Amino acid sequence: WGVYPRVLPRAGSDEELIRNAMAAAKAEGMIQDGERVVITAGSPLGVPGNTNFIKVEVASTILARGMGLGKTAIVGVARVANSAAEAIAKMQPGDILVARETDKDYVPAMSKASGVIVEAGGLTSHAAIVCLQLNIPLLLEVTGLDKIPDGEVVTMDASRGLVFKGKVKV
Repeated sequence: WGVYPRVLPRAGSDEELIRNAMAAAKAEGMIQDGERVVITAGSPLGVPGNTNFIKVEVASTILARGMGLGKTAIVGVARVANSAAEAIAKMQPGDILVARETDKDYVPAMSKASGVIVEAGGLTSHAAIVCLQLNIPLLLEVTGLDKIPDGEVVTMDASRGLVFKGKVKV
């Protein structure tokens, strides 16, 4: 009951298998973003009768990846800003600030943010220092920053360094 088997192309790793299975289920309309999915498989892959792992995943679209500082996942409206002035004008309390990098001029916008996502910087960058002081989750060195849509709801998971489309339970 509730099991819908599908034959998928051969995967090179467990993670690739899970990505392929989730993509196929989404394409068929079997699952939607935000839903929990139970995956069973065998490891090593391709060995018949070797179903030996089970994993619960949340169906979601990953928009960006980076290095996370913080242990929480937050949901908020992404506010993409190309300057401090734009960030200050756009930010509302609880929004997630998305910028290439930050400097002292961004602090008023950062103080309203529930999270910050930046492309540049490291552990000693302006963004890292300010976010640690304000106790705000941060993603650094983010790839895929241009895939985060301005004004859309996203989930930022600082513990895993991921940005998901929409509201996702992580």
